[in-house]
Amino acid sequence: MKRTLIILLVVVITAVALYFLILRQKDQYLPESVNKIGCIYPVRVLGNSMEPAIKDGIVLSMNKCIKNRNNLPIGTIVVFEENGIKRVARIKEKLGLAEGIFYKMGRDNRQGEEFTASSENIIAIGK
Repeated sequence: MKRTLIILLVVVITAVALYFLILRQKDQYLPESVNKIGCIYPVRVLGNSMEPAIKDGIVLSMNKCIKNRNNLPIGTIVVFEENGIKRVARIKEKLGLAEGIFYKMGRDNRQGEEFTASSENIIAIGK
């Protein structure tokens, strides 16, 4: 009886933590099957640059198994690498250049701050 109660308590605490850290945040990637669990790319957002949509300290569950990096919709939350630094931003514009597909991205709470990155530099995407 005591062991069952402890297991139940652990399950409840885990479920509550999962909800508050991941599931209540919109744009979370949740795999459609157990086979796709390896596609989860967790990212902790530090700072208020993506507020109000994404709060400081939230852990985002992103998808690193991207089928087509060259055709991501405007508004998609992405993790990309720039000069060895991983950043979280929202796609604002798609640019078809001679060198390939690039995205102009920004942060919700930092108007005027923009990044341009090749589609190949995108590591993971939100839902």
